[in-house]
Amino acid sequence: MRLYTIESENKLYVAVEGKDGRLVTLDSLGINVADMNEIIRRFDELRVLIAERLENDNPKEIGCEYSIKAPIPIPVQDIICLGVNYRAHIEETVDVLDFTKKTDAVYFSKRVNTANDPDGIIPAYDFVDSLDYEVELGVILKKDALNVPVEESADYILGYTIINDVSARNLQFKHQQWYRGKSLDGYTPMGPCIVTTDEIEDANDLDIRCYVNNEKR
Repeated sequence: MRLYTIESENKLYVAVEGKDGRLVTLDSLGINVADMNEIIRRFDELRVLIAERLENDNPKEIGCEYSIKAPIPIPVQDIICLGVNYRAHIEETVDVLDFTKKTDAVYFSKRVNTANDPDGIIPAYDFVDSLDYEVELGVILKKDALNVPVEESADYILGYTIINDVSARNLQFKHQQWYRGKSLDGYTPMGPCIVTTDEIEDANDLDIRCYVNNEKR
C-alpha cells in the first residue's frame, strides 16, 4: 500500500494508490480521517478496510488538479535520526569528523514543525553559507516503542518513506552540535509517499536517490 497526502483546492487529503497506479482519496472510499497521523495511529484497524474498499468499490480517481505534499505534513514529534550511517558518508567526511573507529551509534533529532514537500523549495538563509543534503530512508513507526527486542521490531514499523536530511554545515561547526543546523524551516523534505511493509521484502535491499533541481546527485 502506498499512502500520500495531497492538496487540492487548498485542502489536504489522505490518498492511496489504486491498482492502476492512480490516486484515490480515502474520503471517496467512505473512510474519513483527519490526516496521515490518524492513519498511522489506526493503521492496524484501517488497513484491511482500505484494501477492501479499493478492491470492491470501483474507486474513482481524483477528478481535479492536485499536488503531492509531504506524506506527514506535521509530524507529531521530532524526527530521530541515525548519523553517519552509510560507509560512503563516513569516508567522505573523515577529514572533518573521523567516525571510522566509532563503535556506538550516533543519534540526533531534527526539529520539524512542518515537513517540506518532496519537490519543495529549500529556503536560502543569509546566515547559511554551506548547505548540504543527505538522502535517507525514513522508518515510520505505528506505535510507541521502548526496549523492543530485535526479533519484534518489525511489528512496530508501518512502512518507509524518503527524507532529505538538509544541513547548514557552518551552523553545525559554529555551535559544535547538530540540532540547529539541521532544524531550520524547510530542511526536512519528505516523500512522496509512505510504502507499507507488506510491499517491501527487505528494506536493506532498497536503493534511494536524491535529486537537486531535477538533477541526480
